[in-house]
Amino acid sequence: MATAAAQMGHNSGIDAESVIGRLDQDYGDVLTRARDLVEAAGRVPAELDDLTHAKAVDFVAKQIRPHIKRVADIHKAEKQPYLDGGRAVDTWKNGLTADLEGAMKSVVRKIEDRDRKKAAEERARREEEARLAREEAARVAAELAAREAAMKTDDDLSAVLQEEAKTLQAQAAVQAAEKAAAASSADLARTRTSTGSMSTLRTEVAFRVVDKVGALGLVGALLDDEAVARAIRMHIKINGQSLKKSLEKDGPTTVSGVEFFLEERSMIR
Repeated sequence: MATAAAQMGHNSGIDAESVIGRLDQDYGDVLTRARDLVEAAGRVPAELDDLTHAKAVDFVAKQIRPHIKRVADIHKAEKQPYLDGGRAVDTWKNGLTADLEGAMKSVVRKIEDRDRKKAAEERARREEEARLAREEAARVAAELAAREAAMKTDDDLSAVLQEEAKTLQAQAAVQAAEKAAAASSADLARTRTSTGSMSTLRTEVAFRVVDKVGALGLVGALLDDEAVARAIRMHIKINGQSLKKSLEKDGPTTVSGVEFFLEERSMIR
């Protein structure tokens, strides 16, 4: 079975396993040092006394943290050519896409204007047909009533039956016209081109944010924990000083579902 790195390399045109192998070879001392530091960290006692505490502080400040920075510097240098290439491809793609999407949106707006106008015109035409059908049905019903009132002979009965048939037809015409007038905008605007493309209207739920706080209450449950945590950290960054003073004075507090409290953490330099 191919490794994930090999699959990535195959899909991207970059042999990921070769890249990792080359990095391991070029920076063998960095790799060995990292492994040694990880092993040494495992030997730090679970509970520290004054002597081991000082050694642990120096271990983090003088050895692990500088090596993490060294790895990060190597990563930045090695990744930069790939980033530059990726950005160049992104710039090419984004430029073309922006132009094409802008052009498409301008045409789609015109299509939507025409679809809406066509639907409105067709609805008005069908509503007028329904109105005329109702008027005709009323006229035929009136004639039927008049003939029924004046009926005396068999010939009059025959005429009445004919008028009844006309009345039923007129009522059916009214129902058909009213049904046509009640058609959806999609049916009224639908247009097919000679090449098979189709344009129509559809009704969608749209929105605009008028109260950001209220909106967050609506969609908050859809945000993942990390997104919520990032927003809270930004809140603390902006309001940290006043929040800290409030906590020092009044203790832990809960605001809108978030508990704020003071916590002591080691700062190693």
